[in-house]
Amino acid sequence: MPIPNKAQLRSLWLKVHKWLGLTPAVPVLLIFLSGSALVWKDGVEALLHPPSQVDGAPSDDPTSYAAAAERQLTTGEAIASISYPNGEGPVLVAVAKEGAPQRTRYFLHPSTKVLEPVASGRVMGWLHGLHASLLLPWVGGRIVGCISILLLFSALSGLWLWWPVKGNLLRGLRWGRTQSTNANIHHQVGFWTAAPLVVLSFTAASMAFPVFFSSALRETAALQQEWARASAPPIATPRLTFQQALVTSGFRPGAQLRSAKWPTTMDDRWRIVFADTGGDHAIGVDDGTGRSGPIKDPESAMRLMERIHIGTEMPFAWQLIIFVTGLAGPILGITGVIIWLRSRSRENEMRARRAKRA
Repeated sequence: MPIPNKAQLRSLWLKVHKWLGLTPAVPVLLIFLSGSALVWKDGVEALLHPPSQVDGAPSDDPTSYAAAAERQLTTGEAIASISYPNGEGPVLVAVAKEGAPQRTRYFLHPSTKVLEPVASGRVMGWLHGLHASLLLPWVGGRIVGCISILLLFSALSGLWLWWPVKGNLLRGLRWGRTQSTNANIHHQVGFWTAAPLVVLSFTAASMAFPVFFSSALRETAALQQEWARASAPPIATPRLTFQQALVTSGFRPGAQLRSAKWPTTMDDRWRIVFADTGGDHAIGVDDGTGRSGPIKDPESAMRLMERIHIGTEMPFAWQLIIFVTGLAGPILGITGVIIWLRSRSRENEMRARRAKRA
């Protein structure tokens, strides 16, 4: 089999890049724009939904807020975790619904103790569902994962095509590489966002297929199990009450409760986080034996992938890069489609000329 020359390779990569971009164009547009909005989800949520900006801080016994939330749950719902503000603000309650893989978040007003939905029917919750699963239950996450893999190859093939055929690297950085403004925009935006797009595509694919990627990244069995526990449903009827778990953890009046996680089907420990004069404490309480001890979840590679992709606890510069890359996606898509349409127009004109000559 003859080895293709550089021109033939370039033609092949151009076709691959073209169809990688055109095939998932519409879902890619939705994923990019929703991703940009989700980078600043806390700020946008505060602007869109006043319940997240309430006056007053929780002043009653922490268990009273959990009890108030439980009274308002419907059949099949159970508290998965509860978080208390550091100062003024609502209590955040995460609820697991039987048969549903995702958590539903609620604001619990510190004074009235009335639940206000956060994600259910809300703009940011809708955007999160759109970004993570295209609002398609069960299979949506896998579809987004496959699209992420296509985007990864699209970014790599685009970088290869961007590289100047003649001249050095600096030649590729100049604006007027072609006479087409659309092509120049596509080249420049594609080059400067190629690296973050590769990172975001890879991390998105790893989140969509966690079992495969955790094995590929040589995660230990303990770390893989830790990742799986994060989405496990809570136990329907724990042996310990919330109050008993708090007392066993060492929490005392005067301390500030940060958060509590209920035991799940994959981890029968209560996870209590509180602060007192001795500092912050993360305590695990075994729901079966009542034994307690400090816990420290390891930073698994999969959890790192999630933080990098979402931008949680990452520098502002990286969050800004994620935001800009999300906006660059539609620009690349639109200019790419225009380039393709014009190339097809030129091809049709050439065919018409050949037909006239014949």
